[in-house]
Formats: sequence, structure tokens, C-alpha cells
Amino acid sequence: MSDAMLRVWIPGDPVPAERPYFGAGGRVFVRKRSRDYKELLTITMRAAAKRAKWNPEIATTVLMEFFRATRRHTDLDNLAKNQLDAGNGVLWTDDAQITTLTLRKFVGCERPGVTIQVSA
Repeated sequence: MSDAMLRVWIPGDPVPAERPYFGAGGRVFVRKRSRDYKELLTITMRAAAKRAKWNPEIATTVLMEFFRATRRHTDLDNLAKNQLDAGNGVLWTDDAQITTLTLRKFVGCERPGVTIQVSA
């Protein structure tokens, strides 16, 4: 077992995954808020992985902690979905390789964000 571990902090209130909606002519749209958040995730994850010289092929265990400013109800799995998608090819090769996924949600936080800890 390897001691390799990477920890990433993503600032800002976590955005839950939303379903795309369909417009005229069958065009698929994703809300700007979701697009912007996924871009933030990708940029932050890539920078952290590059600094740590992280190998995404070794990732098997993931801990995600969501610190939300709002107390509004949000499903934990919807919060994790954006992180899992954005981490593909960056923190892990594919989220299918993750064997252990631990999720925690905290509400009413003064410093919202997400901590992702990935280990082998």
C-alpha cells in the first residue's frame, strides 16, 4: 500500500450537479452557474495535481468534505457528482477506479468550499 496522498481545497459554496435542459431544435444547455463551477473545479484540481506531480492512475480512495454557507437542502450525491466528473483524468483516471468514497456535508459555514483528499 502506498502512502501517496493529495489534498485539494476548492473555495466557494459547492454547486450541486444539475440536469441539463433542452432548447429549440434539441440543443442541450447547462446553466452558466454549473459551467462556471465545473471550470473552477478543473482549474483548481489541475493546478494541485501538477504541483504535487500526482499520478491519477493510483487513486482508489477519496474523501470529500463539503462546507456550505447555505442551510438549504441539497442531496449529498448531487454535490459529489460535479467533483467526480471534474476529477476524471486529473485526480483519478476515471471515477470507476475509486473503491472507497466518503462524503461529508457541513452547513452554515463561514468559509464555504470543498476539501478533496485522494489516496492510493
